[in-house]
Amino acid sequence: MFGEDKILTVGEAAAYLRTHPLTIHRLLRKGAFPGALRIGRVWRIPQSVLEELGRLALGKPNRPPAAWMKAASL
Repeated sequence: MFGEDKILTVGEAAAYLRTHPLTIHRLLRKGAFPGALRIGRVWRIPQSVLEELGRLALGKPNRPPAAWMKAASL
């Protein structure tokens, strides 16, 4: 599934998206990151998932990707 994809921690994902780790945790609980893995109490997120969300957000400055908005309304 991931191939050469880098797997990120919550802290690394937060830095990549320039947000707070608690925001990433909230989004993980709501299922906003398809392909994210939970190993015990620790989450791992493939970098390709974050890149795809970034591609979805292009052209919409200062707005989160649609997947986030959908997850936030759950």
